[in-house]
Amino acid sequence: MIAKEHISMLANGKACGRRYRVRCLSGTNKAIRNACTGKTVDVKVIGSCEKCSQNELVLSQEAFAKIARLALGRVNINYEQYVLTIIDIIYVLKVFTISFVILLIGNFLL
Repeated sequence: MIAKEHISMLANGKACGRRYRVRCLSGTNKAIRNACTGKTVDVKVIGSCEKCSQNELVLSQEAFAKIARLALGRVNINYEQYVLTIIDIIYVLKVFTISFVILLIGNFLL
């Protein structure tokens, strides 16, 4: 899943590709209860958002829906830089390999 951040946070483009683990803290309107899902989402920064302020992180709709009700549009978040570990890489390779094998078997049966 992807995100964009204010240009001042991008360090002249060096921050593109950074990964963040994001968690919803609350809705921006305190009167709305159950704004957050209680889940976290891992996102990858793909660029800057020109219209956001310095402390904003803009999530894709898919990423936002994981942490909060999509209809809210804005929520208060906590995020931390997420470092991809070797376990994450092995998991991705394992899933890709299983998918690839299933695809090959499927094509073979046709």
